[in-house]
Amino acid sequence: MDAKNFEIKTTHSQDEFKILAKIEYNTRAGGLRYLFYLGCLILVGVGIFSLVKLGFSISALIMIAVGLLVPFMNVRLVNRLAKLMAKQAGDMEAVLSYAFDEESFSIQDKNGDRSYSCEEIEKVVETEEYFFVYLKSTVCFCLPKKDFRQGDPLDFTNFLRQHGAGCKFFRYPGKLK
Repeated sequence: MDAKNFEIKTTHSQDEFKILAKIEYNTRAGGLRYLFYLGCLILVGVGIFSLVKLGFSISALIMIAVGLLVPFMNVRLVNRLAKLMAKQAGDMEAVLSYAFDEESFSIQDKNGDRSYSCEEIEKVVETEEYFFVYLKSTVCFCLPKKDFRQGDPLDFTNFLRQHGAGCKFFRYPGKLK
């Protein structure tokens, strides 16, 4: 491999799957999640208004309870999604080696080698600590920035922009824990 290429050697953790689950939830829900939370807030407000102005009623208590519990259920949904992703990924202790060059990248694990064209990359999500590289087949690879053995993580985004044939890039500011 020459100096332009990148090599990452890593194992995965439950935290990475939790971050991936949050990214998936946030990108798929988009702006609708804010409308959803606004609806929950309105529901709580109407319930409280009903209690204050009309007195005790079961319907007002139900509105308040639903308005407060539904956002909590979404947090639990993200955590369950992370556990499911980790379970499907299998062995968390397995060492994975990723190698990127101008035309393709390969992954080596205990099951052997797999190679992909850089043109198969659909999107890249960058956080403060990770790159999540999505293929068109809805497969996602988690590349911790701390585990780069060759190449600089700061140059990785530009490398993928040049060789990723039109893939989309997203940057999450701050930490997602």
